[in-house]
Amino acid sequence: MRIMVLNGSPRGEKSGTFRITAAFLEGLNAVQANEVEQVTITQAHIEPCRGCFACWRQTPGRCIIQDDMAVLLEHYRAADLVIWSLPLYYFSMPSQIKAFMDRLLPLNLPAIQIHPGGRPGHPARYDLSQ
Repeated sequence: MRIMVLNGSPRGEKSGTFRITAAFLEGLNAVQANEVEQVTITQAHIEPCRGCFACWRQTPGRCIIQDDMAVLLEHYRAADLVIWSLPLYYFSMPSQIKAFMDRLLPLNLPAIQIHPGGRPGHPARYDLSQ
C-alpha cells in the first residue's frame, strides 16, 4: 500500500504529534509492507491559495502557482492512504498545512452536488477510491 504522511508540525520529526504517527506507521508496517512517503510540510515550498479559481477555469485540475504543490498533488492522488499528522494550535491547524489543504482545490470540480446524507459539496475531479 502506498501511504503518504503529511507532517504538518512546525517541529517536524521532533514533534509529539509525529511520534504518535511514527508509532501508527510501525503498527501498519508490522501487518504488511508499505511504501511510505513522508512529506514535512514546513520543508516544502507551498504558496497560499490565491482564490483565483484558475484551477477550475483556465487550467482545469492544475494550479497556476509554480511551487512544490504540483508534484505533491500527484503523489496525493497516487496514495492509497493519506495520513494527516498535525498538532492543534489555537483550535486550528498550523498555517503551513492549512495552505496545503487550501491548495487541494484542483482535485474538485466547480459544480455543487448533494452528497449522501444531504450535505452539499463539490464533486471529486478524480476517482480517489482505488
